[in-house]
Amino acid sequence: SQLYDIGLGIKAARLSHDAAGERLRAARQAVVNEIARGYYACVRAQSGLKVAREAVTLFQELERLMTTLVEERA
Repeated sequence: SQLYDIGLGIKAARLSHDAAGERLRAARQAVVNEIARGYYACVRAQSGLKVAREAVTLFQELERLMTTLVEERA
């Protein structure tokens, strides 16, 4: 009877250990997912920034061209 109880205790300890391992694995996976989301958010922001800078360059060139055309007509 005591041996049976000890065996159950060992099984319970193993299950508890396995459950803790699964919680740790899930927590690690959650961290990996958050890092990936953050990385891709940075990539999207960087891409948007590049487009915005190109638009600024385009509008500056357009403004320079328009100023030149206005000065030539004046």
